Amino acid sequence: MKSPVFSAVHRIALYDYVRNRRHELQKDAYRLLGGKCAICGSSEQLRLRFIQSNNPLAKKYHHSPATLHRRICREPELRRELHLLCRVCRLDGRSCPSSI
Repeated sequence: MKSPVFSAVHRIALYDYVRNRRHELQKDAYRLLGGKCAICGSSEQLRLRFIQSNNPLAKKYHHSPATLHRRICREPELRRELHLLCRVCRLDGRSCPSSI
């Protein structure tokens, strides 16, 4: 079965839509997690980290961050398992206090 052929304009429009949707999901997820580093309070170069590094979801969503962002927006209980870390804290190897 042949797949439908889309023009270049339609492919570019679809790519732009998916990219914009992915960025909006990330912004919403970060906002719901507080929008700042859990250790130092910085809001620059943030990344999601699981509080427990051996969490089975950590590897499950490694290749699909948009799905993780969507779940963060929809599932409040998942938000308790995550925090945001800035680049400086990640590189310094600082650990987050357990009382988050």
